[in-house]
Amino acid sequence: MLEIDPQPTPQAHFRATITRSNIAGPVIKMELATGTGAPVHVAMAKERYRALQLHKGADVGVRATALHALTEAPIGQHPAIPARR
Repeated sequence: MLEIDPQPTPQAHFRATITRSNIAGPVIKMELATGTGAPVHVAMAKERYRALQLHKGADVGVRATALHALTEAPIGQHPAIPARR
């Protein structure tokens, strides 16, 4: 899960720019671009989007609040992912 700060701060894991926003419905879906141009997809409640006064072209800070790893190796067979008990 990713959290957006309207102002890039030292606590942010990286900076990004909002390149697209889909504001239809109760959940806003955004595409951001990092400094290297890598796309990042973020979703948030419409109320939070409005409260943060976000918009296309805004520079924001992004930090991870939960990390998930995707791997092709089965769980327990990847050195970074221990087997579930």
